[in-house]
Amino acid sequence: MPEVRLIDANALFNDLKESANAAREWREEAQDEETEIRAEQAHGTFVECALRVKNAPTIETEPVRHGRWIYADVLDYKDPNGVIHVHGMCSRCRLIYDFRNMTSRFRFCPNCGARMDGGADNG
Repeated sequence: MPEVRLIDANALFNDLKESANAAREWREEAQDEETEIRAEQAHGTFVECALRVKNAPTIETEPVRHGRWIYADVLDYKDPNGVIHVHGMCSRCRLIYDFRNMTSRFRFCPNCGARMDGGADNG
């Protein structure tokens, strides 16, 4: 499945509208028939694209939740097999996670999906 990107459709629509207006001006200033035809085609293409953007379906999105890992040193230990267990708690949902010898932590909480970037609303 292709990646879905959220864009500012209103800004794109306005850009396409401006381009359509520029193509119309180009057509009006055309000195020969071939330039006039090309400008008319460009104008039609920009108008069609603008209408497609305007009529494109929208999707519901959820706001990004931010959090951070709070490390709970009191829970860390080394098991009989020599595996070091490092624990972190999600600041949003309070899930305590055992990272085990991992060199990098999760960028998202596996329980609530919070982005672990310590953002403004980090719980």
